Amino acid sequence: MRSTAIFHVECNSEELTIFPMKGRIGAEGRVTFSVGFISHVECDFQAEITVNIRGGKSLTKEVRACAKIPDIEIEEQELDFGGITFGDSKTLPLTVYNHSDIPAKLILDIREHQEFEIILPAQSHDDDVVSEIMVPIHEDPNFKDLENMNPDELQDPLNEDEMDEDEEADDEE
Repeated sequence: MRSTAIFHVECNSEELTIFPMKGRIGAEGRVTFSVGFISHVECDFQAEITVNIRGGKSLTKEVRACAKIPDIEIEEQELDFGGITFGDSKTLPLTVYNHSDIPAKLILDIREHQEFEIILPAQSHDDDVVSEIMVPIHEDPNFKDLENMNPDELQDPLNEDEMDEDEEADDEE
């Protein structure tokens, strides 16, 4: 007779998140764990995760990661708009380079400076998928805490189709 295995996970690392932390595995069943890693410092990371099975053996797996800080450079030394007539505008480039072998996330928050706006270059066929993360951040009460903000959840206020779908979903509720 086969029985259900009861488990709980042990990990003494604040950098790792594991889900589920406890549960059951039915006979001939399986559980896939989701293990997340985040570090706020550059480091070589190593830890162990232990899955304890009630009445059985403990299973231990080593977890390793290398947290790197991207090597970012801004080409322009300064942005000097010079004299601009009241009510007129002027555009200057701001060129950012990532010299790293890892992707970098850029958050440019200009909400407190209403006189400025971000104009991104038109997307070309050479752009990769990563370029889509460069979306202007608009004032939104859902994203007051930038550290907890998920750029994938931002809506483009210029994309009316996306907004119409959200309004229809709200109307159905």
